[in-house]
Amino acid sequence: MSVFAQNYRVYDLPLLADTVQERKFKRTIRIALAVWFVLVVGVHLLPTPAPVPAKDVTLPGTASLSPTQGPVQTRATLTASGLPANASIRLVWQTQAGSRVTESGFGALENEFGTATVDAKGGLSMPVTIPDDLGGLHALELRQAEKVLAVAHFTIETSIVSIEPTSGPPGTPVTVHLKGVGWTDYDNIYVATYDNTYMGYACGFNSQGDVTLTFAAAGAPGVHLIDFY
Repeated sequence: MSVFAQNYRVYDLPLLADTVQERKFKRTIRIALAVWFVLVVGVHLLPTPAPVPAKDVTLPGTASLSPTQGPVQTRATLTASGLPANASIRLVWQTQAGSRVTESGFGALENEFGTATVDAKGGLSMPVTIPDDLGGLHALELRQAEKVLAVAHFTIETSIVSIEPTSGPPGTPVTVHLKGVGWTDYDNIYVATYDNTYMGYACGFNSQGDVTLTFAAAGAPGVHLIDFY
């Protein structure tokens, strides 16, 4: 569970749920990213750790990322063991690409993430930067040529990149920039409300998780709340 608190509201949310019942609940209150228009700019979100897939016992090595989740551009540490000593390996990032609204469809995509050299004991430890990509669970494969030696996982969280401007008279155009929007039927869409009134929705798959929403500020002078569900 996580808590989001900012002056007027407290959210107690199961952000990344394990059960079908919890996922239905999450559909309603999702991550409640809040933007305080006019007076308050800050946003704070404490995510619940997402479950990491169990090790594939058919692979010779073990790998992990720390932390295991966060926004795009998170700086993480990749650690691995049980690899061939002194081997040169490839790092391959797994994602999805395509469209849900055209005949071309979508599918899995592999991106070269870098290279590394295993130490004499079959171990590896190195810093990595999580790419600017779709939200959700991603695999990072460690390969020797085309052979997969180990797999690490990372969950990209949706994050607010910017809110511009943060104050102004009624009618002021406001732009909110999100990254890390997901690709599944469930994670692809965010519904936006303004003072608990529906404004519209945005999808992030076609733009690889990068979403910009623009609307006109309305209402009496003071604080107004924007939620994304």
